[in-house]
Amino acid sequence: MRGLAPGWQVLRAESPDVAILAAAGRGNHDGEPVQSSLAEFFAQQASWLAPRRLVLSHHDDWLPGFAGAVDVAPIRAALARRAPDTELCELGYASGFTPFA
Repeated sequence: MRGLAPGWQVLRAESPDVAILAAAGRGNHDGEPVQSSLAEFFAQQASWLAPRRLVLSHHDDWLPGFAGAVDVAPIRAALARRAPDTELCELGYASGFTPFA
């Protein structure tokens, strides 16, 4: 974990069954924008956490005029490469979800 800021080291020390990660905007590391795509940044976080299930947040257009939808295809592809054992769960608006099924 050399070279990682303390906050990032915390991610690698966790082992959640389910993780909810934001997938919007541009990721940052210690207040500086990351130099990769949103999909790669998201997949890197997922690979450090290694959850069994991963839920996207802040990626949808559920608040028209405030938020726009994010193309999930690059995120799904990056996750398949970097965290292949993690199930990506995409929820619909007001859908029911059993996180520990």
